[in-house]
Amino acid sequence: MNPRGQPISTNMRPVALLGALLFVSCDETPPPAPEKPKVAPPSAASAAGTSVVAPPAGGAAQAVKRIGKREETPKDAKPGEVVSVREFYDGGQLYTERTERVVGERQRVRIGPMRAWWENGKPRVEGGYDDEGRLSGRWRYYYETGALEREGDYEAGQHTGDWTEYWPNGKPRFQGFYHVGLREGFWRTYHESGAPESEGEYQNNLREGAWKFWLPNGGVDTAQAGIYAGNVRIQ
Repeated sequence: MNPRGQPISTNMRPVALLGALLFVSCDETPPPAPEKPKVAPPSAASAAGTSVVAPPAGGAAQAVKRIGKREETPKDAKPGEVVSVREFYDGGQLYTERTERVVGERQRVRIGPMRAWWENGKPRVEGGYDDEGRLSGRWRYYYETGALEREGDYEAGQHTGDWTEYWPNGKPRFQGFYHVGLREGFWRTYHESGAPESEGEYQNNLREGAWKFWLPNGGVDTAQAGIYAGNVRIQ
């Protein structure tokens, strides 16, 4: 149940294959920016009686260059032992440092703090995992310039609490609250100039009620502003 007493869905914890080792871990990608809503005519929305939700707009993922050398300490660890891992770009620059617990033959669970760097040496990701390999605690993501891109907390592998994303110029891009991985409550987004872009309430990851939208020049975006139900603009 979310804070409003509504039923919610939870996300399954994915299992990712990295090289020849199986890691039980959650995705390290940051949450997507709030998506542009689908806009339906009032007659269509009321007649259908169903919600139309726009697909997530996560943007293009930044490509990671092929990872070369991998170092483990100790080597040939047995089940139950903890291994320190360092991975490097092909050019020799350090890519990531983390710890993994051996849980079986060629199976690992990431635990504890982790850090990753861009090939230019600037920080890329900082965060940590709980004992079950799920993203946990405060995570920070950075642009290749070293500027902060996003930050917020995870609990049991899901986004939780307040999250903020920034434009490359350092101005905020969005600010909002997550509950069990879903957008909830008041959210606000901004244009790259820092001017407001939108604000309104989410319920169970869907826009609900009155939403305001502004164009980059400060004028009202009449094509999107209005009253929403289930992420569909109904008036």
